[in-house]
Amino acid sequence: MRRAILLSLPLCIAAVAGIMALRSQSLPRLGFLATMRIETYLPATGKLHSVRTGLHAQRSDGADSRSFEPDYMMEFIDPTTRSVTLLDFLTKTYTTQPLGAYAVARRKAPPPASCKAALHVPSCSDGPVVLGYVTKEVKIAPNGAQTEIRMLVSPQLGWFPLVTESHRDTGTLVQRTVVTSIQIGEPSAELFSIPPGFQELDAAAHMERGIHARGESVSPKMLEDVARRDREKRAYIAASYGLIGQLKLGWLRLLAAFAG
Repeated sequence: MRRAILLSLPLCIAAVAGIMALRSQSLPRLGFLATMRIETYLPATGKLHSVRTGLHAQRSDGADSRSFEPDYMMEFIDPTTRSVTLLDFLTKTYTTQPLGAYAVARRKAPPPASCKAALHVPSCSDGPVVLGYVTKEVKIAPNGAQTEIRMLVSPQLGWFPLVTESHRDTGTLVQRTVVTSIQIGEPSAELFSIPPGFQELDAAAHMERGIHARGESVSPKMLEDVARRDREKRAYIAASYGLIGQLKLGWLRLLAAFAG
C-alpha cells in the first residue's frame, strides 16, 4: 500500500501542475461542422484525378466525426465513452475499438495556445485568412518521406486544418483538402451515434464484408494481420489505464502543459 501511494505522488503532482499550466496556456474548444472538398492528383502528371466531399464534426467535449462521399463510411471518436467507431453504410455494419488513456486526456483537455505545443512543430508562420479565420501555416516533411505536407490551421478552431496540401519532393501536388464552409455550434447527435439496424462486427469481419460489398477481394493473411493488430492494440490500450500507464500519463500531461 505504501509503495502504491509513493508511486502515485508524481501523478498527483503532475496532474495539479498540468491543470494549472493548461488553464493559463490554452484556448476554448468550440463545436463546429465543416464541409470539405478532397482533390486527388496523378503523381506523374499533376492532373486532377478525383474529387470527393466530406464532413468533419467536432464537439466541445473533444469528440469528432468524419465521413466522406462516395465511400459511405463514417468514423467517430468519443472520449466520453473512450471509443472509436467505424460505420459502413453500404453493409450496415460497424466495429468499435477502445480509445487509449492518453488520447482521451488529450481530447478532453483544452487546445494549447501555442502552435508548437499543439502541433509538435518547431514553429508556425502567419497564413492568410480563410473563411474569415486567421490561420497559421505549417510545413511537415517526415524523415525519409517523399511528400511534404503544408497546412493552414486555425487557432480559433482548435488548430483544425482549413487547407491541407501534399506535394511530392518534385513539387508535384498529389492531394489537396479544402474546407468550404464552417458552421459554429454543437453538431447533430446523429453524427456520433450508431443508426438502428446496424450489426456489430470485429475489425477483421467488418473489413472483409466491406471489401466484398465493393466487389473486391481480400486475402486470409491480411485478415489475420488485422485481427492480430486489433488484439495487440486492445491489450496496449487496456494497459494505459493501469497504474503504470496513469503514471506515464501524468508526466506527459506535465510536459505538454509546459511545452509551449
